[in-house]
Amino acid sequence: MRQEAENSSPYAPVNNLFAYATKELSQDAFICWLCAQSGNESDDVARKASQALLHAFLSDDDADKPIKVLEIRKQFLRIDVALFVEDGRGERHWIIVEDKTDGTESKDQLEKYRKALKKAVDNREIADAEICRVYYKSGYATRWELQRIGKDVVVVTRPTMIELLEGAFRSADGVTADTSGILKDYYRKLKDEEDVLGRYKENPIYEWAPSDFLEYFDKELCKALEGLGCDVFWLGRNDNPNGGRYSISC
Repeated sequence: MRQEAENSSPYAPVNNLFAYATKELSQDAFICWLCAQSGNESDDVARKASQALLHAFLSDDDADKPIKVLEIRKQFLRIDVALFVEDGRGERHWIIVEDKTDGTESKDQLEKYRKALKKAVDNREIADAEICRVYYKSGYATRWELQRIGKDVVVVTRPTMIELLEGAFRSADGVTADTSGILKDYYRKLKDEEDVLGRYKENPIYEWAPSDFLEYFDKELCKALEGLGCDVFWLGRNDNPNGGRYSISC
C-alpha cells in the first residue's frame, strides 16, 4: 500500500485513503457507504460488492435476488451501523453491525444492542422486523475471538471481505473492472495486511504492528499455553492513556 519513495520515512506519502482513515468510525463510514451502493446502477462493481456484503450479512445464498436498503443508521442506540433492509422475498430485517479493526467485542456487546433495538421496536420507535447480528472484523481475528462469538451471529472477517471484493472486481470475462477509488483503496488496505501475515517471525518486536502481536499471541503463545493444559479466556488489547497493552488470561 505504501508508495515507493526516495526516502524510507514511515511518514512518506501514501496514495490510499485508508492509510489515514484508520479508526473504527472511518470503517463505520465505509460500511455505510458500501451498503448505500446496493442500487447504484452507475457503478456495477460497487453495486455487486454492496449486494454481496448484504447477502453475507443475512447469510442469504440467493444472490440473484437483490436486497434493498431502506435505512442506514450510524451510532443509533450506540450501534456502530444499523441497517433496515428488505430481502428478495419481501421480508424485512434489522441488521446490527458491530465493527472492529484491531479491537475485540466487549462482553455481550451484540446481545445488548439486540435488546436495545428490540426495545425500540416494542416502543414503536422503529419498524418491526427480524433482528440479525453481525460481527465485522477487518484486523487479525484470533481463534479465541471467533470462538466466543454467539452461534447466531454472522462473522465477516478480512479474508471474507477480500474474497467478496475480488468477486465484485472480476467481470464476466475475468477482466478486473474499473470502479470507485474508495472501494479499491479499502481492498488494497485489506490485501496488504493479509499478505504480511507471519512477519512477526522475521521482524524485531519494536517493528511489530498491532496485528503482529495478536498473531503471535494467537499462534504461538496460546498454543504453548494450551499445550500446558491452560484454557485461554481472554486474548486481546487493553487500551489505556499510555497506548495500551496486549494480554492473555488463562
